[in-house]
Amino acid sequence: MDAHVKTTAGIQKAKILIDTGAKIPLAFRKDFVDQRHVKMAAFPVRFSMADGKAMGGGSKGVFMEIRLPVKDGTESFTVRTVPLFAYEADLHGTDIIIGYPFLKAFGLQVDTACDCLKMSASTKSPKLAGPLDVDRQD
Repeated sequence: MDAHVKTTAGIQKAKILIDTGAKIPLAFRKDFVDQRHVKMAAFPVRFSMADGKAMGGGSKGVFMEIRLPVKDGTESFTVRTVPLFAYEADLHGTDIIIGYPFLKAFGLQVDTACDCLKMSASTKSPKLAGPLDVDRQD
């Protein structure tokens, strides 16, 4: 999925992989963000691959705001998250991995029928203040 990411280094395009089995909400590829903007993590984590082997990273990161394309029926939106700490990891083939905790926190669901993200009913409610800002795409 193509998206945009905003960090202290600016706004840049990103290739995002949705991994509903990932336990960490947000991880990014080393060198995706200029190292001058990457900081030591207050709560370091350990990464492992699906086969259980250790994966490097988890000691540094950066706060990032993700701008994701979302569909709701025939309408398309861009949702912009509040800044969330993302961990730097040894990723290959993608810039960012979004895990299930991220989807749950922001009320997003994977829709396999359209191969896209959609907002849950509670996220769409105008009465509910939430961590997403929705911009209608033209």
